[in-house]
Amino acid sequence: MENRQRRAVAGGAVATSAAVALATLAVRGAWAQTPPGSEEPLLQAPGPVAPLSPPAPPPDAGAPPHHAGAPPHLEAPPPHLEAPPPPPAAGPLIPAPVAEPAPAEPTPSMEGPSPRGGEFDRWPIEFVRRPQTLPAGMFEVALGGSAFRPDPIVMVDPRTGVLYMFHPSLTLGGALGYGMTNMSEFNLSLPRVFCFDTGVPSSCSPFNRYNGTGIDFEVALLRAPRAQLEIQSGISVGVSAPVILRWFLAANAKVLVARWLALRAAIEIAAFANPPAQVPNPLIGYAALGADLQATRQLRLYGVLTPWGSVGDVVQGIELEVRGGLSFSFTNRLETSLEVGATSVLPQPVWSRSVPGRFAGAALALWYD
Repeated sequence: MENRQRRAVAGGAVATSAAVALATLAVRGAWAQTPPGSEEPLLQAPGPVAPLSPPAPPPDAGAPPHHAGAPPHLEAPPPHLEAPPPPPAAGPLIPAPVAEPAPAEPTPSMEGPSPRGGEFDRWPIEFVRRPQTLPAGMFEVALGGSAFRPDPIVMVDPRTGVLYMFHPSLTLGGALGYGMTNMSEFNLSLPRVFCFDTGVPSSCSPFNRYNGTGIDFEVALLRAPRAQLEIQSGISVGVSAPVILRWFLAANAKVLVARWLALRAAIEIAAFANPPAQVPNPLIGYAALGADLQATRQLRLYGVLTPWGSVGDVVQGIELEVRGGLSFSFTNRLETSLEVGATSVLPQPVWSRSVPGRFAGAALALWYD
């Protein structure tokens, strides 16, 4: 996925349920009662005061308890008062219902799945959070163009020492990607559907006209919140006339260092399937290291260094491609990107067949399922 836009333009990717403490007060009634026989004696009616009678003998041991201490003026004990029934046994305390708090508005995170779910998780708007392969059933369509200017226009062939000219060109093309599963993807690249130049030879010449057209597959080996790893392999047109095919095999890694920074690394080997006789060491090796800075949720800035060279002739020197750019996601379904770079910033080694120069490209990518 991360290289698809480049292939499209290549000329030469709490609610704290606050535990509501229910303070429940179980009030048990204190049933106060006056024991019979403890009432105060009533007042005597007015009249001559009768001599005090001797105190009453103590009650018989067998008398009911409530007769004990009965006032002498009463002829009968006071009626017996029934004690009030005991309070009902306290049942289990049932907490009062607590209203559920309204869910908080989701806040997008760059470190894990968004709380919204669905397609928002499948393909985040932030580039650094996206998986390396498209989700199952999702398509990507990328359209773009690239302008190439040789530097210098008059060059010396390092193999023969002969002077030659190579002219600027503009190519327009596209790429298509499809997520076969959540961990695998198919890609089709058509980088030079239209080609315009200022002279020949150029990128539009017959031997270069359809270079880069091809198919490839990506298979994810590791998909973790902060680390991803995939393998990628495919075949494309290496030389257009006569047609010489080129295959490649690559391992691509992506590490989320911080919620706003991702590092990418790749190792690739490539060779012509039917190499021409004048290429003694057709196996080419690439090692790329890049960084993606998520400046905002929608804006990404990136840079990539790619040293590469002939595996059999590496002691004679290597090439170094540099490129950088930005991408802006209007939504998680639509994105545009701009890129500039140089195909080689080191002296060209003897084994090289590439044309040094500078390039600039732009692409528009659309995702749907």
